[in-house]
Amino acid sequence: YRRIIDYSGETVDFSRWHAENHPTPQEVADWVEAGNLYLAADADGNIVGAVMLDHEAPGGYEKPDWAIEAGPDEVLIVHVLGVSPDHRGKGVARFLLDGVIEVAR
Repeated sequence: YRRIIDYSGETVDFSRWHAENHPTPQEVADWVEAGNLYLAADADGNIVGAVMLDHEAPGGYEKPDWAIEAGPDEVLIVHVLGVSPDHRGKGVARFLLDGVIEVAR
């Protein structure tokens, strides 16, 4: 978590992860408690990536004409996806996204 936050602060922060306000440690704890946070670990058991998804659509998601009509309980939304800078380019994000696609099915 800290490595992703620090890296984002040193680069262009497309993910809008900011150490001061998003995601907060409490948000992360809430995601864990709700079962909405999925993790990837390396061979030594170190967490190298995370993704959070749920049914909560932030404002603006209702505006586009989506290809498929679905109710809020029929859609899972990826809110947070992060990979440790040391593990970028190694397929961690793909692994996480493949996993949450299976969860969504």
